[in-house]
Parts: sequence; C-alpha cells; structure tokens
Amino acid sequence: MVDRFLNLKESTERKALVIEFQDPDAINRLIGWHLLKTLDGNFYLPTTLSFHYCEIPEVEALAKRSVEVLAQVLRKQYIEDRPDFTQRESVKKL
Repeated sequence: MVDRFLNLKESTERKALVIEFQDPDAINRLIGWHLLKTLDGNFYLPTTLSFHYCEIPEVEALAKRSVEVLAQVLRKQYIEDRPDFTQRESVKKL
C-alpha cells in the first residue's frame, strides 16, 4: 500500500486490501492501529505510521523528514501567531 501510494500517487481500494489480507476485519484493525485512513470507506491511504512500519529504510527516512519539516512550519506559524490551516484552492484540487 505504501509502495502504491509513493509510486502511483493513488489510494488503495478496499477490495484489493480484502484480497491481499483475506480478512475484511484486518482493514478495521489497521484503521484502529492508525495505519490506514479513509474518507469514504472504499479507498484507503497509508498514514504516517504506515511509512514508519514499512521496513524500507529510504521510505522511513522520507517519512521522518516530512514530519520534521511539517513540525518546523507549524512551530514557525505558531510563534509568529499566524496559523492558517485553511485549504487553498490549489490544494483542494489535488
């Protein structure tokens, strides 16, 4: 799932996950462990923890660096007392 997201920039359909795990309850466990997220119950994305547990050193390093950069940006916005968490039109289109 992490590979699919990184290489194809696509979410994974529930059917593919059920086929992979051969257990529909496995998806619910992964959601409960915060390894997957979904907005519609049909397509799933990996969470930050998924990247941590994928056991691919390059991917783990990328995830760690991404979280560090995000933390720096949020800290700077907080210190400057100008947090702006609204979505911009260009971001909404992604």
